[in-house]
Amino acid sequence: MKKNRFIKIAAVVFTLCLITTCGISTTLAKYTTGGNAQDSARVAKWGVELTMEGDPIFHSVYNNVEADNYATLGVDADKVVAPGTSSEEVSSSARFAISGKPEVAVEIKIDFNFVNDIYLKAANGLRDHTKAAVENNGTPSYETFDLADDYYPVVFTLKQVRGLSGSTQVDMDVTLATGNLNVIKTFLDGIATQQYAPNTDLYSVYELSWAWAYEVNDEADTYLGQLAAGINPDSKVAGTDYNLNVDYSLEITVTQID
Repeated sequence: MKKNRFIKIAAVVFTLCLITTCGISTTLAKYTTGGNAQDSARVAKWGVELTMEGDPIFHSVYNNVEADNYATLGVDADKVVAPGTSSEEVSSSARFAISGKPEVAVEIKIDFNFVNDIYLKAANGLRDHTKAAVENNGTPSYETFDLADDYYPVVFTLKQVRGLSGSTQVDMDVTLATGNLNVIKTFLDGIATQQYAPNTDLYSVYELSWAWAYEVNDEADTYLGQLAAGINPDSKVAGTDYNLNVDYSLEITVTQID
C-alpha cells in the first residue's frame, strides 16, 4: 500500500517536472524574423534627337530638265524659283526627323510659320504677256486673260518617309498634305501639340518638298515673271494683288510633361 502510494507520488512529481521543463523551454525560445531592404535608382532615359537635313530647299541653280542642261537662274547667288524647277532637281528636299524612346511622358510641339508665299490673285482682264505686243500708235497692245482662282504656282508636299512597323524602322511614302504654304501650315497646326506616354518610340522622318510645274498656266506664270522684272502694266499692288517671294520657318520642340 505504501509502495503504491510512493509510486503515485513519484509519478506526479515526474509529471510536474515534465510540465515545468516545457514551461522553461517556452520562455527560452521566441520567433524572430530578420532581413534588410535595399533600393537603387538611375536617371530616366531621355535620348530624344531632332535632326534637320537638306535645308535650304531653294537654290540659284537647278537642273533644267526641259532644256537638258544646268541653268543659273539667280543673279549674285539669289535663290529663285521658276516654272519647271523643283527641290527634287537639286536633291535638297528638307527632311526633319524625331527619334528616341524617353522613359518619361513627353509633348512634341510643332511651330510652322511663313511670311510669304508666291501668288497672283484672281482677276479678269489681265494682260497676256505670252502674246506678242502689237504697236498701236506707239502704245503696246496686249490680249487679256481671266484668272478665276488665286494662283499659287509653287506646290509644297509634306510626306512621312520613315516610320515604325511594330518596332522595326521602315521606309514609307505617305503624303500628309500638299498645296500652298497655308495648306501645309493648316495641317501642321492640326497636330501642333502631341503627347506621348513614357517608353514611346518617337521615331519618324518627314520630308518637305516643292515644285513649280511646267506649262500648267503659261499666262499666269509669265505675268508673275514680268512683275518680277518690273513690268506692271495693270498697276498691280505687291502684297495685295500678288507676291513674288516665298519663305518659311519650322521649329520642333520635345518637352517632358507631368
